[in-house]
Amino acid sequence: MEEKRGLKWNKIKLTTEEEEALVIGNSDDVTNTVNNCLVGRVLTHEKIDMTALKSTMKSEWRFAKGLDIIELGNSMALFQFANARDKARVLEGTPWAFHKNLLILSEYDGSITPESLEMNRCSFWIQISNLPLKWMNQRVGERIGDKLGCFEAVEVDENGNGWGRFMRVRVNIDVSKPLRRFMILELQKRERCRVILRYERLPIFCFICGVLGHSEKSCGNSGEEEESQYGVWMKAREPRKEDRKNIIVWRDRTSGLASPEVLDLTEDELIEKFALGVRMVTSFALAISYSFPLKL
Repeated sequence: MEEKRGLKWNKIKLTTEEEEALVIGNSDDVTNTVNNCLVGRVLTHEKIDMTALKSTMKSEWRFAKGLDIIELGNSMALFQFANARDKARVLEGTPWAFHKNLLILSEYDGSITPESLEMNRCSFWIQISNLPLKWMNQRVGERIGDKLGCFEAVEVDENGNGWGRFMRVRVNIDVSKPLRRFMILELQKRERCRVILRYERLPIFCFICGVLGHSEKSCGNSGEEEESQYGVWMKAREPRKEDRKNIIVWRDRTSGLASPEVLDLTEDELIEKFALGVRMVTSFALAISYSFPLKL
């Protein structure tokens, strides 16, 4: 960011006084208030309205206990939440967008400058279609997810199957690279299958180069291809409640193992449960509790 203001570090020669270090590593020098924070960057080349960003995200997230948003410059902002639960809800609900541009979010503890964060990854639910039912299962979903990026979750039924028009896999991907459209899978007897990848809640991306953050009008590769290699067909609608499977299997971020969680069948309550941690509740038990509430 400083180079955009005319400062070129590789051209600067420090004076003797400027090279003297001030030691600030003592515990008394450290603030303990940098917690429950995320740094966000709007993926766009356009200048953003920070006032509008604050208003939009507060309206989207609707937290009762407050949310502090501080402008950091360079399309970046610091989001400080009232508690870890609210922060977790936001992370589990990605991707988020501002004016149809992707809002990249990253954990932040204050130990480095926000500009030093690698703000190039985001998690998406990806619908995988054209896959034979025999291979629509938890194990294959995990392997596909790890091939696309960092696997996070797969939606299946009680038997571990993701049968249907498509299988849903949640993956953390590098958004600085072109979106993957297809994947070749080698099945039994070396038979090959080409699956189609579609992304839920996909914000603005370029139909020419396939990269998020700009459209064809501002693409540097404009005019190189006769036909657009990407298109609106890569955007997937979120499945209806009746089309959802009732279990999401999440990969434990510490052990790397997959842990099942039963769906609550509503997006808000599902996100709420993710924030509270991994636990299993059957939809039948929920229905009973709603129909026959416990009277004390």
